[in-house]
Amino acid sequence: MDKSMSISVVTNLNPSPNLLSTMTLLVSKHRHFCLNDKNGRSYQPHWIKTYSSIHYEEEEDLVFCFSCCVYGSAQLKSDNFVSIGFNNWKKAIEKFREHQKTSYHETSYINGLEEKFYKNQF
Repeated sequence: MDKSMSISVVTNLNPSPNLLSTMTLLVSKHRHFCLNDKNGRSYQPHWIKTYSSIHYEEEEDLVFCFSCCVYGSAQLKSDNFVSIGFNNWKKAIEKFREHQKTSYHETSYINGLEEKFYKNQF
């Protein structure tokens, strides 16, 4: 999250001083938590803007596909984004794109959207 983004969030929320200090701590933590691999590569928080289904597990330094983990079927157990996680940061964008194009990801993503839609209807 860049500074301008955090400033606009703070401005829009008009937070109390306690909330502001909590938000600053969260932003600071989020900016520095990524672990580097042996070549200095790491998970990049801005990836979530393009690949909204990814979920980063900080303690394990792994990315999972939220849509497939929550809304997918049992057949997905062999997919790294579901079973063991992904952390080949050199190929991250390539693998995110490949995964996003799979039929099972599309189905899982749509299942998630449908659930959200139906929850909002009642």
